[in-house]
Amino acid sequence: MQWTDTADVAVWHTYDPTRPGAPPQPWRYPAPGEANADVRLAILSADGTGEPVWVTWDRARYPYLATVRWSEGGPLTLLVQDRAQQEALLLAVDPNTGSTRRLHTERDSAWLNLDQSVPRWIDDGSGFLWSTERDGAFALELRDPSGALVRTLTTAEHGYRSLASIKDGQAWFVGGPEPTESHLYSVTIADGTVTRHTEERGMHGLITGNGTDMQVRSFVGPDGSLSWTVARGTETLGTLPSRAEQPPSWPRLTYQTVGAHDFRAVIVRPQDWEAGRRYPVLVHVYGGPHAKMVTADPYRYVRSQWYADQGFIVVSLDGRGTPDRGRAWERVIRGDLITVPLADQIDGLTALGAANPDLDLDRVGIFGWSFGGYLSAHAVLQRPDVFHAGVAGAPVAAWEDYDTHYTERYMGLPAENPEGYAHASALTHAPELRRPLLVMHGTDDDNVYFAHAVKLSDALFRAGRPHAFLPLTGYTHMVADPAVATRLQERVVGFLSDGLATEP
Repeated sequence: MQWTDTADVAVWHTYDPTRPGAPPQPWRYPAPGEANADVRLAILSADGTGEPVWVTWDRARYPYLATVRWSEGGPLTLLVQDRAQQEALLLAVDPNTGSTRRLHTERDSAWLNLDQSVPRWIDDGSGFLWSTERDGAFALELRDPSGALVRTLTTAEHGYRSLASIKDGQAWFVGGPEPTESHLYSVTIADGTVTRHTEERGMHGLITGNGTDMQVRSFVGPDGSLSWTVARGTETLGTLPSRAEQPPSWPRLTYQTVGAHDFRAVIVRPQDWEAGRRYPVLVHVYGGPHAKMVTADPYRYVRSQWYADQGFIVVSLDGRGTPDRGRAWERVIRGDLITVPLADQIDGLTALGAANPDLDLDRVGIFGWSFGGYLSAHAVLQRPDVFHAGVAGAPVAAWEDYDTHYTERYMGLPAENPEGYAHASALTHAPELRRPLLVMHGTDDDNVYFAHAVKLSDALFRAGRPHAFLPLTGYTHMVADPAVATRLQERVVGFLSDGLATEP
């Protein structure tokens, strides 16, 4: 049983501006540097008798309860983190007393990425699998019941991402050396022999039955092919073809690797693309941690194709700070969430322009949502020489107003990094606006609160900087209504077309 005390956590509110008589909706929301929830864990008997046995650990030093596992092959196991997310303890629990013993300590001078597919105990209790970035790239390793390292099972070339299952001495995982693809692997736990089971370019995934060797392997190919294969170990039992509706036309995609850092990029051209013509560019961006824009999944680019068919060439690229390129690549953004992500978008865009003369870099618009909206706002604020119009969807305006666990992982505490927080704030750069900027945001957003957009608009207004502002009334962080989503996309295209002086 998890017990969570939120009494000391600040209360924020969302509301419906079209219903001024309705009360606001309260939410507990911990901002950077402020109080978090107090979390405890108790063990209860299955029949409901007896008193709870409270699990004990140093909750003052390790306030985050990240993972709880209790499998047949191992003890009740907890992963707890310190607030800075630079140290994590893996603990085994005595269910009779609630006392804990340390199995392993993981540390990182920047931050620790959580892999919640581990720990995974072997059925016979002889040890557990764990993952670490200790040597610069994620690796899967075997540890004995005391937590001591037995052997490392994978190397950087396997590109480990998540553990899927353990059965009959084999551990199956998803990974791959190429960040735009994902593949299926197995490793023999006894000797570390790794076998790659997929070769075809694309996105391979794996779902396994609990306690069985049954698997469902998913596949999305760059040509749009979709399949689900039912297998037992290496034996294929059958394939389930897709019955999903297909898009009217497949995105016209070109993948490239560009720039000094080998950025992965994708270009989406209009279906009626004409040789010799130069097109305005729409940078469709995310650019933040734990998400990629460039993968071998064409379904991701159906909307980008629609943008392209309105008269743009759409480009997306993954710069440093995005996942699956190793520890150094990702951790370079520590303490400053804007400088490197923005610089990499510019470097990659410049390289794409040099390699593709149909990209008109004198007419560049940028659009993104959430972190992508944040990056879009900074792009037109800080680099109007490169980005000539922008649409910022649900942007974080100031990291002081986002949540603790995400923000402090990358930025640290505001009191310890005031310059970093100030530079990474769009409010700081609001007076620099010289290009058309549209800010749009759901008024009922309980992730990135509507206050971010209001504060950004207010800062721009006070600085005398004209801009456009579109509140999405009653919507949260994402717009689920298809009709409103359609109007939103039309607004994006219309605004960027006007800003870049193109015909929509």
